[in-house]
Amino acid sequence: VAERGLVEAVAVLLESGRRSAREDAARVLSVMVGHGRSAATEIGGNAEVVGSLVGSIAKAQDDEGEVRLWCVSALHGLSRLPALRQGLAERGLEDGLVRLLATTEVEVGEWAEAIHALATMALCNVSGLRADTPLLQHRPHVRSLVHVMAMGMTTGEYGRFRFRCGHVLGALQALASHE
Repeated sequence: VAERGLVEAVAVLLESGRRSAREDAARVLSVMVGHGRSAATEIGGNAEVVGSLVGSIAKAQDDEGEVRLWCVSALHGLSRLPALRQGLAERGLEDGLVRLLATTEVEVGEWAEAIHALATMALCNVSGLRADTPLLQHRPHVRSLVHVMAMGMTTGEYGRFRFRCGHVLGALQALASHE
């Protein structure tokens, strides 16, 4: 990240009450995580930023599907880095994702399918190698990843979000020991 403090400034916007600022901040963090290991490592190593992201997936209102989408997207990106997984788990990521997957009545609009797919992949990355992974209670979400991967190979989109097959394969690989 070019300047120290930029990540914290974006996290403050994520916590602000204005919906448009929250959407923009969540998207910026997602893009930063997706485009560089050093930025992702800085973001993932910042307890306050990770806390803001985890908190935002729980606090997003029904009309804030896009805020939740970009927060879950950023957390999924962070979960792909093995060096960050333990810290993410310690900061409540697993619990936040389990609650998100369990609350199917939460209406997140047109982004619902993508949000659940990203949350499932992040949970696979963080807890999939453990025998007590909470994903065992969310098998329908795991099964949907096969469809997400197929859509990624054809149209590239699932739930109006572009997925990379490698991200889905990585998440499924983490579950390989639980056949």
